[in-house]
Amino acid sequence: MREWELLFHVYARSNVFVCPSDKKKQVFKAPATFTDQNLSYFAAIDAQVLATNSGVRALAGDRHLEHRGVAVKPGLLVLAPGEPVGWTGEMHKTENSRRTVGVIAFADGHVEAKKDRFVPEPEHSAVTNRFAVP
Repeated sequence: MREWELLFHVYARSNVFVCPSDKKKQVFKAPATFTDQNLSYFAAIDAQVLATNSGVRALAGDRHLEHRGVAVKPGLLVLAPGEPVGWTGEMHKTENSRRTVGVIAFADGHVEAKKDRFVPEPEHSAVTNRFAVP
């Protein structure tokens, strides 16, 4: 996933790309060997690096997305404005195991655990959200 290659220079440790709860992904040995199998997080392709006055943008998050009740497969997920996504129970669940949780990283540097559903805020209300899902 080319969206993540710039971060190789920032993070010397390869384990930051794999969530400890993700049993399907493996830590890569060297940047040259990096593939989707070494990444637990989606990248928000349309996100801007800086937050604007109209809201804070999601930059990345847990890959175990669910859209319209179906687990999202690796590839490009395109969401219409205001369209929510949820999470499968593959990686994180709440204490009672009935609700799923996904972790989202935002452009202003904060991280949130979102329960059940998340509605990404597009840059403009008529713009879609595109997520590159490993």
